[in-house]
Amino acid sequence: MTLSIITDLKPTDIAITVSLAAFVISLLNYRLSKTLGIRNQLYTEKFKMYERVTGNIYEFVAIIDRVSAAKKRGELTQQQFLYFANQVDTKALELDGLYARAHLIVPDFILTQLDDLMEYLIHEHEDRNFSEVFDVHEEKIRELSKELIFSFRMDLGIQKLNTRVN
Repeated sequence: MTLSIITDLKPTDIAITVSLAAFVISLLNYRLSKTLGIRNQLYTEKFKMYERVTGNIYEFVAIIDRVSAAKKRGELTQQQFLYFANQVDTKALELDGLYARAHLIVPDFILTQLDDLMEYLIHEHEDRNFSEVFDVHEEKIRELSKELIFSFRMDLGIQKLNTRVN
């Protein structure tokens, strides 16, 4: 039965069918390549944002480590304290700016985690001595930082990559 339909086709029918199929495939290819470019650009922007936020968090943790080390050695002078406080304020302003820019491209669950971390890094030391706050919340800051960076990796799909060295 189907053979009789195929044999009844004229060359113009075949040409029209092939042309329509080529048009549909071309249209799908165009849409795919257009959205793929947008997705690649969004991925690149997210990666840059996550890289900058991760660097900022690393610098915060490094400041915490230096404050803790100086306190343990008994060498935390008023001048060093002011120097560390100034570094914290500078990093806080940078992180606040990154947070504001992240709203356009970062998923809500990551913004929530970043906001939680910022509560400990920025807002907790406004009313108290920041070295005391870091002493009390050091582990929580490290835990929230690791969770946030893991969420960055999940969002970018990096955890799916094979990172094992053979």
